This record gives sequence, structure tokens and C-alpha cells, in this order.
Amino acid sequence: MSNAHLLQSPASKLTDSIRTGAAFRWNIWAFLALIFVSAVVTVVFLATASDELDAYEVKKTSALAETAVAQATKHLQTIARDYGHWDDMVTKLVVDYDKEWTANNISDTLNENFGISASFVVDGEGNLINAYCQPSICPETETLNGTKIERHFGGGIDEVLKQAREKAVSNDLSGAQGVIAFKGGLYAFGIAPIMPLQESFPAYETEIKAGRATTFLLLIALDADYVAKIGQDYLLNDARLKPFGVETQTETNSGEVSLPLQAPDGAVAATLHWKVDSPSAPFLKLIGIPVLAVSLCVIGLSFVFAYFLRRTAAQNTTARLRA
Repeated sequence: MSNAHLLQSPASKLTDSIRTGAAFRWNIWAFLALIFVSAVVTVVFLATASDELDAYEVKKTSALAETAVAQATKHLQTIARDYGHWDDMVTKLVVDYDKEWTANNISDTLNENFGISASFVVDGEGNLINAYCQPSICPETETLNGTKIERHFGGGIDEVLKQAREKAVSNDLSGAQGVIAFKGGLYAFGIAPIMPLQESFPAYETEIKAGRATTFLLLIALDADYVAKIGQDYLLNDARLKPFGVETQTETNSGEVSLPLQAPDGAVAATLHWKVDSPSAPFLKLIGIPVLAVSLCVIGLSFVFAYFLRRTAAQNTTARLRA
């Protein structure tokens, strides 16, 4: 203890002790506040990180769902293009309809080899030249050949045919693809123009250039089994279709995500639903809980440390006043 302190009056010693004690207490509180703020920042960071993980998982699975639908319809368009770009298709369906050849090469064959639910050959005026439809979808007594295709499809079939015919004018075989309503159900479709491969068909080629190409349309029913298979292939848990607008609050809060499927006319025909496993739960269990436990321990130890510091300071102050 310094000589200056020994020479101080009792009042001066008291004032000096009060000032020193007050500054020390403020330092302790500042230290505790810093610890507390650090813990709060840690909690906020963990919460934000877990939300970002969940959002990323939703974004990733949504991209997978879009790819799944696009690939399913693209597969159909590829089959329609491969069949459509064939001289025999022009000869046997456009120039001179051959029922036996069509039955052997188009109707049942497509169903057996590719699981096609229905196939349609549509002339430049929208009339069905040849229609195949699984008995479970179309009654055997129903006659489709010779009817207008618009009678059997939901909105947008005109736009689909127009798109395929316009592309055929410039020798583009890519046609169109997507989803469409047919016979009260939802179907993936692919369409392509029927085009000559090597032989020349002057009359029909004139029709093509005039925007009246005959087209080949393929459908696959988006039933529960087919959608479940798509979901399995693209890691979409519990994938299923629902009519547009059918959604409950319980499902929305249970990690379910949906993707609207638009018909060719732009209307939402249905929504593809699947469940997302939240990655934030294992993240918080693996990292969040230990970090929070450590933060709480640090805060507790800080308060204990502050308590002993204050007690030591009080003892020092008492000793100074007695000196």
C-alpha cells in the first residue's frame, strides 16, 4: 500500500474506494454482457443456418421434380419423333391408311415396349386418323377414329398441334411435350410431326409446308404407380399427384412441397406433391445442441467468475478503508 494512500483522510479513502469499486463493477457487467451477446449471436446463427439448410433442400428437390417431369415428357416426345420420322408412317398412315400395319407397328407395340397408354395420329385438320387407347381408359365400344381430337382432350390441345405443325414447316421434329387432361385424368404427352425420311411425297410435303402436317401424339397416364416410380428415380419421398387446389394445412406444415403442373393452355392441371426430410434436425442435433450447451456453460461460469471477482473487490475495498 502506497504512502499517499496512508496520508489520505478517511473521507478521501471512501470516495476513492467507491469510484474504484464502481468502475470495477461496470467492467464486470460489460464482460457479462459481451458473453450474453455472443451466446445470442450463436443462437441466431444456428437458427439461420438451419433455415437455410431447409430452404436449400426444398430448392434442390423442386429442381429434381421439375427435371423428373421434363424427362418423362421428353422421353415420349423422343419416341414420337423417332416413329414419326419414318417413310412407312407416311405411306401407311397419311397416303394410304393400312389398318393391319398400324395395329402391328403402332398400337399394341407401343404399349408393350414403352408402356404407352394411348397414341393418336392426327391429320392437318385435327381429325383422328388412328387412335389407340387402353381399354381401362377408353370403352371398347367408343369409336375415336374420324372424330375431332378436341372432343377428347382438355384445354390446350389446339396449341400443341399448332406448335408441332409450325415447327414441321422448318423441318423441326421437336414437336411439343408436357402434361394434358384426357378422359378425366392427367397424362404426360409427347408429339411430333410425321415426316418423310428418304422417300419423296410431293403432295404431303406441300401440306407440311402449308402448316398442315399430320402429327403423332403419345400419352402415358400419370397414375399413382407411375408418379411413385418417378419419385423413386428422382429421390422424391412419397411423390403423388393431387388435383389443383387440394391441400390441407396439416400437409403444408408437415414438410410437404408441391410443384404446379401446367397444361398447354397455361392453366394449372394438377400439383405434384412430395415430402422433404428436414436437414436442420440432424444439423441441430449434431452441432447446435453441443454449441448451445457450451454457450450455457460459459455463461454460467462467467457469472460464477463475476461473483468471486465482486467478492474479492468488496474485500479489497474493506481493507483499504481500514488502512
